[in-house]
Order: sequence, then structure tokens, then C-alpha cells
Amino acid sequence: MCTPAPPPWRSWRPGRDRRPTSCSGSASRSPPGRPRWRCSSRALGPQELRELLAGGLLLDGTAAAVLVERGFGALIGLREAPLVGREQQTRSGPYAAEQVLRDDDPGAVGMLLSVNVQPALARLAPTEGARWWTRVVTAAGQPWGAGRFGFVNELGGRVAVLAATAVDELPCNDDGQRLLHAMIRFLEGAEPRLPLVSGGPYLVPQLSRANGVRRLAVANGSADPAPVRVDFPSAPPEPRATLLAPLAEPRPVPLTTAGARVTARQELPHRGWLVLDWE
Repeated sequence: MCTPAPPPWRSWRPGRDRRPTSCSGSASRSPPGRPRWRCSSRALGPQELRELLAGGLLLDGTAAAVLVERGFGALIGLREAPLVGREQQTRSGPYAAEQVLRDDDPGAVGMLLSVNVQPALARLAPTEGARWWTRVVTAAGQPWGAGRFGFVNELGGRVAVLAATAVDELPCNDDGQRLLHAMIRFLEGAEPRLPLVSGGPYLVPQLSRANGVRRLAVANGSADPAPVRVDFPSAPPEPRATLLAPLAEPRPVPLTTAGARVTARQELPHRGWLVLDWE
């Protein structure tokens, strides 16, 4: 699985804090010395996988299918997860869309998000206790399988699974982003730490900390200006923002704070950076 604009996550280690890690079905590994924000479901050994499964782990459909095949189905909340190609004939018909079952916005429940361009989906059959966010339906609206769900396993870890096998080809819209943010918050558990950025489809966040100062830099990769909203686990003390726009001097940007959400009062231009810092 390759998610766009990965945040600075690292793999979970026993006895350390829980931070989400994403896991794909590919065999690629992060270079030594760099944070590992994804893993390989085929290359890792049983003990490494159990360590990841005791923390927070985000899986795409390919990784889920491989882990079920390797005997880890009970720890990721799945009875089965066969991969089904887009052109493959099934009795229920081809998959068409994800239907939202659970959302912070009640008006989004029932909404459909296309999965037509997915080359394959994992036909997820979650076990009891799974928390469904979406289900996959056919063009006729018939249930096909789970689309996204979360599960707390016997190791105390949290797993979130997507049926999609090409996550980068999922719709880049506010609804899909909101669902992914809900999955991240689920994986973080009772002590969330990551600020989540929304407002535009191609906002790229980078979080860092140095000398007691936390800094969140957000780039706008879209050709259109975009508002920037940041949902913090708790409101940061006196956040400051600086706009770095092409061919312009850096300048401060006023912020609006409502609860734990911080919003820039100016849209971020194409190829611009908004840098927030707080202590």
C-alpha cells in the first residue's frame, strides 16, 4: 500500500508508544536510517509481524490477503480476504462503490465512493467485533464485502483494513480523506498525537520537533489555492503560522482556533507552504 503524503510515522516497538504503521503486499522496504511508514507483508517474519500487530497497523487489501494466507487472520479481524480482479466473474457481480456506514458527519452516511478503477479488491469478511466504516456494493447496490474496518486484537493492538489494493487510486476528495482520518484516530487509540490536515486534495503535511518546538509544514501541491485546517488531538498553546509563497517574502498568517481545530485565515497558494509552530 502506498498512501499519498505519508505523515512521519514510525513502526511500533514493544514497550514504546503506539504510532500507526501501514503495511502493503509489496516486498519494498524503507532505506536504513529512515522512518519506516510502511512494511511488507511477505518479507517480514512472524515475530516482526506480531510486534506490528501489537501496535497500530494500517493494511491495504493485498496485505490483508497475504496475512490471512500466512495465518494471521484472527489478529487482523478477518475470516477470509481473497483478492478479486476487476474483470473477474463473481455470482454477486463486479464491485462498484464503497458505501459509507459510519462517519462523523451524519449527512455522509449512505454516500457512495467509487472503487471502479481499482484493479482488484480484497473481498473482506471481518470477524465479530470489527468496526465497519464502509462496505463495498455492486452497481445494483448489493453488498459485496467490507470496504474499510477497524479491529482490536488479543495482543491489544489495533488494525485498520482497506479492501482497496491501489490506495493511491482511491478518490481524492473530502469524504475519502475524512474516512482515512477516522482510521488514523482509531489506530492511535486512547492517546492520539498526530495533527490531521484537511482543506484541499493535495495538501502535504510534514511534522517535526526540535529544541522543544513542534513544527507542522503544509505544502499545497494543487494548482488551486486551498484552505488549511488542522485538527489537533488537543488545542496547541499559542500556535503561530508563517506563509512561504513563491517569489514572496515570508509573512505571518492569522489563525482561528475553535476547540482543537486551527484554521488559517488565508488560503495556501499553489506550491506555497504554511508553517505552523508551537511549544
